[in-house]
Amino acid sequence: MPENEQATIAPTLAVARLGQAVFTSARTVRSNGYQLVGHSQDVDQRDCTELIRWGPSHDSLAAGASRSVNYFSLPSGAYCLSQTVAHGAEHSRRGGVRCYTHCLVCGSEDLEIVAYDPWVLFAAAERAGLFACWERVPQRLPTVELPLSTAVPQATCDAEVADDVREALQHDRLAIWGVQDAEALVAGVLAAMSPAARRTCSFTTGLRHSPQRPFRLMCVEQDSRICRRLARQGIRVLELAG
Repeated sequence: MPENEQATIAPTLAVARLGQAVFTSARTVRSNGYQLVGHSQDVDQRDCTELIRWGPSHDSLAAGASRSVNYFSLPSGAYCLSQTVAHGAEHSRRGGVRCYTHCLVCGSEDLEIVAYDPWVLFAAAERAGLFACWERVPQRLPTVELPLSTAVPQATCDAEVADDVREALQHDRLAIWGVQDAEALVAGVLAAMSPAARRTCSFTTGLRHSPQRPFRLMCVEQDSRICRRLARQGIRVLELAG
């Protein structure tokens, strides 16, 4: 959650049961390189396949992004909320800094508790230290229980901007450039949405665009070439610079 975001903490009402998975570059008995290194036993196999498809690999973080918060639905009806950071070196001949993505898999009933606002869930998971990087990722990750409340973060971006983005999302996939604080923007846009709209609005705050990851809302680098390429693919580009 953005550092400048203020949320009113309500009494805990429920405990979410979350599966975990880690997608990164590693040396395992299966292969060297990017793979789903470990996951909880209760993560559906169909969802594991989807996590691999959406998994960020070499050079997937946008320039200048220290991390990316990501959210999308899964085939089983569950949802993935993940954090991607640069951590360590790639375990492949290509070398370089590796992307490390820690996924939390939650059911619809858990998101319903927080009015389908994944930022509330992300904040709780971050406070609990669930996104810490493992140096050696276990093949079988534990399922975790996370206390939740109905506290909804206050909007953290200009209300007019949030309404413009929300309106654009009703018609198109949207890429936004010229954003100074991508996390604050996305949190504010989601806060302006209805719970039903939040539920289906996949997003990334800092991953480069890939056809393998068809997010509805993306914050992209301030690069005119990238914007032209996205427009050719039918993705609406909205400039917020200034």
